[in-house]
Amino acid sequence: MKRRPVLAFGALVVAAGVSVGAFFAAKNKKDKDDQNKSEALAENQLFNFENDAVKKVSFSCTDGDYTVELNDESEWVLTEGGDFAIDQSYVKNVCTYACQLKAEDSYENDESKLAEYGLDKPETIELFTDDDSYKIYVGTVSPTQDYYYISVDGKDKVFTIDSLYGSVLRANHIMLRSKKLIPYKNSEIKQITVKKGDEVSYDFTHSDTNDTWSLPPEYSGLEIDQTKVHSLALVLTKAQAALENMRDEDPSDLKQYGLDKPTYTATIKATDGTERNILVNSSFDPENGCSSLYIKETGQVMIFVSSDIVFFERNVLTFITTNVTNAEITDITGFDLKTGDLDIKAEYDGTTKKGSLNGKEFDLIDSPAETQFKTFFESIAKENIEAVDVKAKPELKDPVYSAVIHKKDGSDFKYDLTDAGSGKCYVFIDGKYTGALVSSDILSGINSTSYFYKQFIEEAGLDK
Repeated sequence: MKRRPVLAFGALVVAAGVSVGAFFAAKNKKDKDDQNKSEALAENQLFNFENDAVKKVSFSCTDGDYTVELNDESEWVLTEGGDFAIDQSYVKNVCTYACQLKAEDSYENDESKLAEYGLDKPETIELFTDDDSYKIYVGTVSPTQDYYYISVDGKDKVFTIDSLYGSVLRANHIMLRSKKLIPYKNSEIKQITVKKGDEVSYDFTHSDTNDTWSLPPEYSGLEIDQTKVHSLALVLTKAQAALENMRDEDPSDLKQYGLDKPTYTATIKATDGTERNILVNSSFDPENGCSSLYIKETGQVMIFVSSDIVFFERNVLTFITTNVTNAEITDITGFDLKTGDLDIKAEYDGTTKKGSLNGKEFDLIDSPAETQFKTFFESIAKENIEAVDVKAKPELKDPVYSAVIHKKDGSDFKYDLTDAGSGKCYVFIDGKYTGALVSSDILSGINSTSYFYKQFIEEAGLDK
C-alpha cells in the first residue's frame, strides 16, 4: 500500500526534527540581512536626478558665497558673489557627481561629533532644477584621506563619499574661476598683438566681412597664411592652466614671478570691446619648462607649461607664406635675368615646349632637359623667405639679382634683390621693398640660379 504524500512529508518533518527549524531560522535571518542591505543601499543613494536638469547652483564656501546660473547659450555665468568667468567644466562636474551621489558608508548624526566631521561649519552646495533643489553639506576629509564627510537635506545621517568626489564638492572661488587664458571664443577675437620687449612680434586684426586676418600696412608685401592665424586664435581660446597652477590674485609684487620685466606682453581684443592684457615670463622655471603669466584685468597669476603657450615666442615669419610661387611655367612667354656673369633673355612656349635662350633655340619635347629647365625657371620664380624686416628702408640700387618674367596675359613680374648683409638679400617686387629677406645662396653655390642654369644648358646642348 502506497503512502499518501502528505503523510510522507509529515514523516520527514518528524524525522528531521530540529534541522527543519534551523533551516527556516537561517532563511529568515538571510532574508532579514538582505532586507537590511537593501535598505542600507537605498539609504546610501543620496540623490537621483538628471544632471542636465540643473539650472542654478549656489556655493557657500569659506571664502565667500557664489551663485552660478545657465544663460540662454547654456553657459554657466556668475550671478552672485563677484565678477569673473566661470570654469564650465568644474560646474558640469559638480552637477554630474551630485546627480547620482552615492555614499560609501553612513553614521548616526551625533551632534557631539559634528566638529570632528567638519560638519559643524560645513561648506554647502545647493543645486536647483525647475521642480526641486538638492543641498549638500560638505565637511572635512577623513584622517586617512580616503573620503569626505557630508550630509544632505532629507536624510538624518552623516555619510562618507570618495575623496575624489569630496574634493570636487568642497569648492572655493579659485575652483569656480575659469582657468582659461582668455574668456573668448575664437570667433570673438578681434585683434591679437604680441610684443617681445618693446618690439612687436605680430599684430593681427580680424575682418568679419570676409573672415580674414590682416597685418598693418607695412606688411602688405607679404602673404598671410590665413589657416595659421585662425589656428592661433583657436589655440589661444583653448589654453588653460591646471588648478594647482592658479597662483596669486592681485599680487602686491610681480617680481617674485619675474613679471616685473616680462619677456613678452600680449593684448587680445574682443568684438565686444573688452580685452585681456597679459604679461609673460618665459624663464620662470626653466628646469621644469614653465612660464609665469599675469592677466591685468583679472589680477590672476598663472603658471603654464611653456610648450603650451609657445605662440608667444612666434613672430610674423611664422604666420606668412614663406615659400611663394610668383609665376607658373605654364603661364609665361619668357623671362630676362641678370645676376653675376649671367645676362639672359629667354623665350618659352609652354604648349609646344619650345623656346630660345639668348637666341639659341631649344626643344624640350621628349628631352631629359625639360626637368632641368623647369628647375632653372623655378629658381627664378619661387621665393623662399627666411626673415622679415619691415623697419628696414633699403633702396633699389645696384641689385645683385634682377629678373623680369613675361606672362601670357601681357603683364610683367619684376623681381630684384639687393645685398642685406649677413648672408641675406632684401626682396623687391615690381620695384617696391616687400619687407622680406631671402638667402644669398640664390647668388652662388649648388642652390643658386647660376648652378641650375648651367645644368640646363649642358643637358640641352646649349653650352657649345
